[in-house]
Amino acid sequence: MEKNKNLIIRLTPKSSQDRILRGIPWVYDNELVLDRITKTIPLGSIAILQSAERKQVGLVTFNPISKIPVRILDLNLEAKISLSWITDKISRAITMRDRLYEQPYYRLVHAEVMNFPVSSLTGLGILSLSNRTRFGQK
Repeated sequence: MEKNKNLIIRLTPKSSQDRILRGIPWVYDNELVLDRITKTIPLGSIAILQSAERKQVGLVTFNPISKIPVRILDLNLEAKISLSWITDKISRAITMRDRLYEQPYYRLVHAEVMNFPVSSLTGLGILSLSNRTRFGQK
C-alpha cells in the first residue's frame, strides 16, 4: 500500500492535532473538512492528514462513510505502509506484552490502544488466550 501525496485530509480550524500527537488514533467526522473533494477519496485510501494550518500530521486511512473516517497509521510521513510495516508493529506489540505479562493470556493487539509508538495498529484486534478459554479461565 502506497500513500498518495495528492490525497490530503484536513482538520477543521477548531480541531487540534494535540490529541493525535499524544496517541489518540482516530479523528471524528466533525473534526475534518469533508468537502466535495475529500469525499471523493476512495474508501480505504492512505492519505496525509494536515492540520488546519496545512502542517502535515501523519499518514492515515480514510473511510468517508464512517463517523470516524480517519484512523492514524503513522506519524512518520516517510513510513512505507507494507507487510513488513505490519509485521514490525505486531512484533513490537508482542515484545511489549511479554514484558508486561507473565502468562500469554492477553489481547495481543487491540484497536483502541495500539497507536502508541510501540505498535500503532489501529482497527486490528488479535487475541492470545493460549489453551485457556475466555479471560484465562478453564
